[in-house]
Amino acid sequence: MADADRLARVEAHLELLRLEGEYARTWDIADHDAWAALFSEDGVFERLPTNPREKQFWFEGREALAKFCRGMNRNLQGLHLLHTPSITIDGQSAQSWIHYEFRSHRRDTGERGHVLGIYKTDYVRTHAGWRIRHRLEHSALRAEGAFTGVPRELESLGRPSD
Repeated sequence: MADADRLARVEAHLELLRLEGEYARTWDIADHDAWAALFSEDGVFERLPTNPREKQFWFEGREALAKFCRGMNRNLQGLHLLHTPSITIDGQSAQSWIHYEFRSHRRDTGERGHVLGIYKTDYVRTHAGWRIRHRLEHSALRAEGAFTGVPRELESLGRPSD
């Protein structure tokens, strides 16, 4: 592999890592429009049910994604802990497998939760950079746990500089 090709692959890998960091940050501070903008125009977020009481989630397109984020964050505050992803890059597309944790607090009931799961994600490179084309979430474990919320002073820090 030529040096230019290796550099392009490393840059793509770093851009995808940054995208995942922004995914967690924008959801956790309830910046629904910025979170939805991390997806391609026709991007999809899908969550598989983990038990018979749950329904499958499927949200497609940025407007639906922003509405989903807004609705979920209305009563639920949480913190994503993303583990090191396994990323495969193939030209203008990429795939990842990410183990995640989500610690949460329901504002309406006070219930605290801890979810362990997997994100299987397909990405596409667009004119605006890498975007999520399809994210499939599978929650492997849901349990009660302790979470105190994202401190308000951190929300004002904004997006990290490039």
